[in-house]
Amino acid sequence: MRAFAVVLAVTGCNQLVGIEDTWPRPPVDAEIDAPPLCPEGKNEQRQTILAFADTTIIDDGNAQPHGDTPEVLLRRDPFQIGLWKFGVANALDTAVDAELVLPYILRELDCGPSAGTVCASCDADDVSGPITIYPLVSTWDEATANWDCRSGGSTNGCPSKPGVGVKWDAPGAAGADRGPAVATTQHVSASDTHFPLGSQLAVLRQWVDTGVLSMLGAAGDATRAWVPAQTTSPDHLACRPPGVARIEVTYCE
Repeated sequence: MRAFAVVLAVTGCNQLVGIEDTWPRPPVDAEIDAPPLCPEGKNEQRQTILAFADTTIIDDGNAQPHGDTPEVLLRRDPFQIGLWKFGVANALDTAVDAELVLPYILRELDCGPSAGTVCASCDADDVSGPITIYPLVSTWDEATANWDCRSGGSTNGCPSKPGVGVKWDAPGAAGADRGPAVATTQHVSASDTHFPLGSQLAVLRQWVDTGVLSMLGAAGDATRAWVPAQTTSPDHLACRPPGVARIEVTYCE
């Protein structure tokens, strides 16, 4: 569940999830008049990097971590934000473009009125609105992070033992732990959300730590966006196809 998912050349694994690592980037009508990303003699190629860790943290006064949740729900009231880690290695070093994709979950046991007993569509609970993305410090722990703690969260807050429990610089993965906003996109209900990051590559490179880039997603006032997360639960996987957030990196070859 927590192995790096930098999909490089493991063709068999890619086929299982329906993802190809690199491929010639197809032409897009909207890009006809745009200047080419690559110099003459070079072709655009794309690499898919899947999130290898994800969680949600909630401003609800409950210190319980939610690292095992099968989905990340971005919303307000209570404020609930998503965290993702990507094993980018050196993929951003020579990148000429990048895009973050938060896929729509389609259906989940947690959607609908059944309280986790019936596989239901999430469409009625997915609401259009803005989502803003920030780079984030990567020393947070998927299993124990909560609103106040980036690691070691418990019902009593963060343990005081040095090196185990660490609070965020500010609650909600804020303060010095969060970089400047790199993209804001209008989420359209019941659909994937794409965030162009090409103009922010220099900023993102500064937040790569030992080959890992973390990202944070925060919803606008009315937004509700359901994003699939890693899960090993057979009940949840039987309800919806596997899927996680991903970064599409474009480079020249």
